[in-house]
Amino acid sequence: MVEDLDRLICDLETDCGEGGIQCDDKGLIRLIKEVIGTDRRESTVRIYKMIKRSGWGSTFEANEYVVKVLSKGLRRLGEESLAVEVKGLSRGNLEGLRV
Repeated sequence: MVEDLDRLICDLETDCGEGGIQCDDKGLIRLIKEVIGTDRRESTVRIYKMIKRSGWGSTFEANEYVVKVLSKGLRRLGEESLAVEVKGLSRGNLEGLRV
């Protein structure tokens, strides 16, 4: 079943192309929790890259809860540098990211 999850993420990435992922916070957090819960490091990184391409943290404000869950999950999966990058998208740090 975890292979199905990886395939879903790959399909999302293909369908979204350069535009990133558009997803409500509830759906996004459920997806992130599931991918992290099944220890799918590569899929978690892919999700982060898709939501970042969509403007998360620069064009529109990053949800604090999503930042927290994604940052902790990336750290747990061994992606320390990405976890720090995600943590930098919290409300207190967004001012430096705006163009």
